[in-house]
Amino acid sequence: MADQSGERYRRQCQTLMAWVQAMQAGRTFDTYFLSHGYKNIALYGFGDMGEMFIKALTGTEIRVLYGIDEKQVPVEDIDVYRPGQNFPPADCIVVTPTFAFEEIKNNLAGKTDIPLVSMDEVICSA
Repeated sequence: MADQSGERYRRQCQTLMAWVQAMQAGRTFDTYFLSHGYKNIALYGFGDMGEMFIKALTGTEIRVLYGIDEKQVPVEDIDVYRPGQNFPPADCIVVTPTFAFEEIKNNLAGKTDIPLVSMDEVICSA
């Protein structure tokens, strides 16, 4: 268990470092979404990273339509669904717990046709 927790925090730290580097270089996340034709997105994971990601998209053309999270606690007046529920349409689902991207992708396989994107991909491609 401790090894998984350590890996989780290591991956989150890597993600945050890449995020800071992107910001320092003047890159914004909306460029990634617009280049892929994504304007209406959903977020999987509404922890600290998810909340910060929503704030980073403020003032852009990108709309966070809803969230997906086990805890199902609304954030910023955005509806939150549990992973087993049916999701409304969205252009993509951004997975904020990047350490668990493959597991989440496998869990949602067959439950939705909405493309899944790791937050790391968004950050590194912005």
